[in-house]
Amino acid sequence: MATAAAATSSPWSSMPEDQVALIAERVLAGDLLACVHFRAVCPQRRSCTADPRGRGVTDPRFHPRWWTMLPEGWWTMLPEGHAKLRGQVRFFNCDAGAFVRVHVPELKDHFILDSPEGLFLLQHDGETAVRLLHPFTGDVHEFPPLTSFIPQLDALTDNRPRREAD
Repeated sequence: MATAAAATSSPWSSMPEDQVALIAERVLAGDLLACVHFRAVCPQRRSCTADPRGRGVTDPRFHPRWWTMLPEGWWTMLPEGHAKLRGQVRFFNCDAGAFVRVHVPELKDHFILDSPEGLFLLQHDGETAVRLLHPFTGDVHEFPPLTSFIPQLDALTDNRPRREAD
């Protein structure tokens, strides 16, 4: 009975919170999902570390830099959007060589314009709305519609110095 109690108690529960937080920062410096796994171990780790949800887009520490989305047609030999994929896409960690499958429902009606820092810059089909999506946390940052930039672009092109014809 004493061995079962010793096996369930963790040395993490007696570790000072500042040390747990320092370890978490070092884990996060390596990879976002490693930090998520670190937080999942016990309540003390979660209470001493920053939660990536809600700040995955705005806080650069939580950007999935080392992860790249694999085109499903290449990986599974199924076309994009195939029913068997159930809205999931696979990511590959270029640093650790790990694979993970993630459900990204926004890809049903959006297309990816770019992928800065591992985030997805998306445009909604048939609209001018643009948003930045963190594929692992689901955090979204909405940008103004592309049409709102037309006056600024017009002002730039009208005020540009013109070259004289030779």
